[in-house]
Formats: sequence, structure tokens, C-alpha cells
Amino acid sequence: MVGLSALVVAIPPLFFGQAWSVWVYRGLSLLLIGCPCALVISVPAAIASALCAGARHGLLMKGGAVIEATAAIKTVALDKTGTLTMGQPEVTDILCLDQHSTAEVLALAAAVEKASNHPLAQAIVRKAAGMALPPVQDSRAIAGKGVSAVFDGQIITIASPRHAMQDGA
Repeated sequence: MVGLSALVVAIPPLFFGQAWSVWVYRGLSLLLIGCPCALVISVPAAIASALCAGARHGLLMKGGAVIEATAAIKTVALDKTGTLTMGQPEVTDILCLDQHSTAEVLALAAAVEKASNHPLAQAIVRKAAGMALPPVQDSRAIAGKGVSAVFDGQIITIASPRHAMQDGA
């Protein structure tokens, strides 16, 4: 069946000057009518091939449904910090709400986050590279919320705004 479909595709354009698009369509139609299992086999193979090609280029997709969903995409928005392009978060701004300087806040945050493996903690530590970090004690992770440590007799907690508000910050 595959051979016959190949002949239907190739002979009219090569020998009679017919349009390729028409005969490729007719050859594929003949193949699908004569052997519908070809379609059933080809779709998973094509999806697996697309997933592998994406992985080779650093794109991790959860499954074939993701590939199919991209057909409906109308707009793509990318950030400029490198999170999507590099897969590594980066600290871009530090806003201080009290009398402490940006350098003090960054150094203290990096000291508290230094032992954490969380990607955002590592971004803070990378931003503070080369800075003298103050000594902190009793550094510990707060499951699902953030990290805390003791500095100069005060408990310093690094958390998302939502978790900070829950704790009365």
C-alpha cells in the first residue's frame, strides 16, 4: 500500500508535469484509506519526535497536549529577567521600605538564604556574590513559606508577601 501511494505521489508530477501538492494529497488519501493504522501509528511518533526535538533545544514539555495547545496561542509574553530564556531566576530590583540601605538588605537576605536550595534563594545569593555577609544563627526552612534566621538577636524571615502578611509583618 505504501509503494502504491508513493507511485501515485511521484508519477504524475515527474512524468506528466502535474502539481505536486495535488498528488501528494491524493497519495496520502490513498494511504489512509488503504491502511488507516498508518495514521494511528504516525501521530504518537510525531508527538514523541516533537518532544525530543524540544528537549534537545532546552524546551521541556509535559506531553503531547501541550504541543496541540500551541495551535490556539494568539499572544506570547516573555520576561526580560532570563527566567524563561535561561531557566534561572535573577534579582533585578531591591526596594527598601525602611532606613536600611539596599546593600544591607541584600547582604542580610543572602546570609539568611545561603543554606537554602530554593531557586529564588540561590538568585539572592548570586546577586550578593562578593559582598561580606553578616553572621546569622539558627537558619531554618519554614515548610512552604520561606526561611528564617537570627541576626543580632532578631528573627529575620524571608518569605513571599502573602506569607509575610499571614505572620503579621
